[in-house]
Amino acid sequence: MGNIPLTPSDLPSKLEPMDDDGVYRGVIRDMVKNDEPNKSGRRYFKITSIEVLEPLKWKGRNTSDNHIEIPFSDENRPSFHEMNEFERAREAERGIRLNNLCRAAKVEGITIDSLAPENFVGKEIQFTIRNDEYPEGSENYISKVDRYLF
Repeated sequence: MGNIPLTPSDLPSKLEPMDDDGVYRGVIRDMVKNDEPNKSGRRYFKITSIEVLEPLKWKGRNTSDNHIEIPFSDENRPSFHEMNEFERAREAERGIRLNNLCRAAKVEGITIDSLAPENFVGKEIQFTIRNDEYPEGSENYISKVDRYLF
């Protein structure tokens, strides 16, 4: 007989959605740079673990951000130096989320092509949450980063 007075049926069957109307403080624990490009041909970062530090109700809970696109990373498009000013402007717009993450994590002075997960892991950030139902109709909500705050 074990010492823990719980059976598996006593455990939660799904995670409670985090509050989506507050500000969270957390630390990036794990992040990867995906080797395979996304559907638009660009590379992207994926934060697989952000440990929540505040608010206290959610301390220790983990969340993630599966897709932070890296602009100017599509090898099948003209390089930065080959683009005209309008192409550069459109490509730069794809980096808004990356810009917000860098500002939130205070990652500065590093060129886009030099950014690596190591620049972010261990950094504290502030963010908001959105709850996505998956699969649709299941009432099972996954809490993910909505916006990075700085």
